Amino acid sequence: MRTPESPSPRDAGTESIADLILGPEGPKRSRGLVWAVLATVSLHGAAGALAWQAWRNGASRAPPAPPPRPTLHVDHVVDLKP
Repeated sequence: MRTPESPSPRDAGTESIADLILGPEGPKRSRGLVWAVLATVSLHGAAGALAWQAWRNGASRAPPAPPPRPTLHVDHVVDLKP
């Protein structure tokens, strides 16, 4: 934790390592984050759409789900009084 009198790494010159690591301040940083999130969401959406389409057409690598087995229903009577 920095104390109030310690210098901020951002106060260093533009050639410093801290400036390179921390990157630009303000809107430029948030704009990059927005683009990164947008790219991630679009790639996941496209991959999901392609996987769903392959599954729907039967070209999926995943094995088909087995047919449901009939359920076993057991009727029994419990006598509580001896």
